[in-house]
Amino acid sequence: MHLLVFEQLWEEHGPLARTRPVLALRCGTMSLGDRLAAHYQPAAVFHQVRAALAPVHAELLARRGSPVRVNELAAALAADVLIVDGAVLAGTGGALPAAEGGDEVGIVHDVIDHAPGPAGRLEPVRRPGGRIAYVRLRRATAAALLARCGPDLPALLAAARADAGIAARPVPAGEIEVMTYPWQLLERNGAAIRADHAAGGSRVAASARVDPTVAWLRDGARVPPPGSGPGAAAASIGAETVIGAFVSLDVSEGPILIGANVVIQPHAHIEGPAYIGDGSTVWAHAHLKPGCSLGPRSRVCGQLEEVILQGLMHKFHAGFLGHSYVGEGVNLGDQTVTSNLKNDRTPVEVHLAPGPLRRIDTGRLYVGSLLGDGVATGTNTNLTTGCVVEPLSCIVSAEATPKYVSGLLLRGRPLPWPFASAYNAFRILVSERLAWPLPEGHETLFRQVYADLKATRRRLRLEAGAARFP
Repeated sequence: MHLLVFEQLWEEHGPLARTRPVLALRCGTMSLGDRLAAHYQPAAVFHQVRAALAPVHAELLARRGSPVRVNELAAALAADVLIVDGAVLAGTGGALPAAEGGDEVGIVHDVIDHAPGPAGRLEPVRRPGGRIAYVRLRRATAAALLARCGPDLPALLAAARADAGIAARPVPAGEIEVMTYPWQLLERNGAAIRADHAAGGSRVAASARVDPTVAWLRDGARVPPPGSGPGAAAASIGAETVIGAFVSLDVSEGPILIGANVVIQPHAHIEGPAYIGDGSTVWAHAHLKPGCSLGPRSRVCGQLEEVILQGLMHKFHAGFLGHSYVGEGVNLGDQTVTSNLKNDRTPVEVHLAPGPLRRIDTGRLYVGSLLGDGVATGTNTNLTTGCVVEPLSCIVSAEATPKYVSGLLLRGRPLPWPFASAYNAFRILVSERLAWPLPEGHETLFRQVYADLKATRRRLRLEAGAARFP
């Protein structure tokens, strides 16, 4: 049996999915694609992603020693196959389609917006016609569709949906968890960490060094360290990890999972559920509140709450980061803060594009920022509630940012920002400071993404000029 994980409607994830497939976004300790692969193992796994992303995505998988094959549709359909939307969240209690069975298309009606209802309250607006969450095909059916549509997955999915011989199953609301937007990943992150701990259990690597002054806490009282018997803290610590003096780790609300080669400096305080990826550093006096996932080689200080860091992230200074999803190679300057709650306590609106083009009422009170890869902020940057910042953008402004930023924002004004300057700062942070070599084709991909946003940056500059000089 084969598992084919694909991406669709990637624009709903804004800047985070411009430079990676949706299935590579994180929740808990791993990506959405990895969660699906773990659930359906030992199935052979294939990924179908945008052509521009395929070379870099394939190289990153190969670096990990992953056997996943990228954009090999004919090979994926050469056996009984389950085709699953890469935005489906596995392993947190939601139902998933059976790997074996007859030909079937599963349609979910995901929430894409909120609008005032008859009583004036916000009510969910569902996608017209729904979205395909999965297609299960027997080998002969898959071969027939491939012969009819060619190596074109969107056309093949549409043909499967219209085929009278393939059962169409409307999936009840909430049965399958589809992460349409990034803030849904943030909401489910804590549950994903708990599920990952339940699957792996508590353990402490023999080579880990934990200072004897470290306090493991539950409900305000000390508990035994993980792996020491009944009542011990729910946690795991990877090989060569060092936890310094007077660190406190609170498992009252969930487990704390710490990868390999992690450094947690003295006096840091971490509250579970939390995940700290391999090679990361939590600097002295940092405070991680519940619901944080730090991807590999993240460096953090200050206060974090309900955030997902894709990885390779640098936050050396104080400043609050909350209810936010942050891409790779991001550098947050001293006292950069995110607003995650509006003063009037009304639901947060997110702008996935400038102006009125893609304004989405999240229906949620707490939404911070969505920061694409390579974003850099200067000292005292104030990211407004629900702020969206496109990849390789730079903010040097103590004024509250607009809801949408692309390019250089200097003292509240959008200005020209050459690709060479933007990408060079990204490269220095990732390749030199974090010692992580960029994949072959990485610059080509980012150059294309930056070119795609050229018209958007120009529009922002023109609108700002009109506003300042009527």
